[in-house]
Amino acid sequence: MLFFQTGRSNQRRRRVMHDTVLASSLALGSGLSRRRGTRYAREAYAGRSENYGDAMLLESQTRLTDLIPTHPMLIMAILASGLVIIVALEALYLWMWTAGRDIGRIAAFDLAERGSLATWFSSLVLALGAVTAGLVFMVRRHRLDDYRGHYRIWLWSASCWLLMSVDATASLHDGFGQIMARLTGTRLFGETAMWWLVIFGFLIAAVSLRLLVDMRHCFPSAAALIATAACYAASLGFHFHLIPVHMVRWPQVDAAVRVVAINKGLLLCGNFFLLTAMICHARYVLLDAEGLLPRRRRSRSRTGEQLYVTSDGELLSGGGRSVRVHPPHGVVLASPEVVAVDSPQVAPVVLASAPHSAASLAASSAGALPVERRLTKQEKKALRARLERMREDRQAG
Repeated sequence: MLFFQTGRSNQRRRRVMHDTVLASSLALGSGLSRRRGTRYAREAYAGRSENYGDAMLLESQTRLTDLIPTHPMLIMAILASGLVIIVALEALYLWMWTAGRDIGRIAAFDLAERGSLATWFSSLVLALGAVTAGLVFMVRRHRLDDYRGHYRIWLWSASCWLLMSVDATASLHDGFGQIMARLTGTRLFGETAMWWLVIFGFLIAAVSLRLLVDMRHCFPSAAALIATAACYAASLGFHFHLIPVHMVRWPQVDAAVRVVAINKGLLLCGNFFLLTAMICHARYVLLDAEGLLPRRRRSRSRTGEQLYVTSDGELLSGGGRSVRVHPPHGVVLASPEVVAVDSPQVAPVVLASAPHSAASLAASSAGALPVERRLTKQEKKALRARLERMREDRQAG
């Protein structure tokens, strides 16, 4: 897996797992190549270490993508363990202010304390979420049909989760609010921290909405992301007293303790659901990259008119009307020969090297030219499906 890649997005590598190809290319030579300037001669290097044996041992080591849990039971165990930790932190906080009141306040159990176990857990969970989003970015950027570079949203999300992790322990929102209040001379709603919530909250909402669009095909990850947004919204509601506290009745618990317990509990659940969403979608992307996911059924439209696609990207129909169709990145239509594909559901798509050759093929075909009209949405979907299947056939061949 490459960490850095230079060049434009349409020139990026189209493979995710290249270890097998790399291993086969290295195995063709008699020995491994050494860096320039080594004191050992190339002929004397046999690719074997005195202390570790075969130097190719590194080829069988764990990769970064191997850290992504793929078994459903393992993901369920992670989810259950996280919820158990949150319940334990809440229970310790309530015990400290009820049964353990005579002991006094313990900073490690106090949810409102910056140096508590809850703060450490939130920072750890958000940091793991940032790392997982980075792993998704490393795999997701190799998707073949991502022509607009939508995979970059995962790099944005990793940066946002990392910043949230730092803020959980370093209280960046307090310092940022004080700076903005000093520069503008205004405190939003009487609090300096509201500047952080307004500016950074808008960024988080925008990134989350775009992530939800990218995660729409994976129901568990999308549901976990929605649950994260719900927990954060409920926490803000309790913080600003938009949701009355007396709705939750706990005996022998003061109102102030109840507010802190509910607010911090919702924040902990939101942070952990965020990590769950990242893990679930990382599993989905990894399985999709390895070809282990079942293929979705594509909608088949009714039999339409004959369509002729030329190598310059023009879609020719009967009356001379044309629609621009850009070929997939990395696909080269080099040969001038004609490729015809027949299907019982969809009319044949013919690839030619020039518009006049398409016209000659149309004249020589048995059927007459279609009537002059614009392509319908179903016909455009059929064309895209045909081009996608032809691309998959070329890659498989």
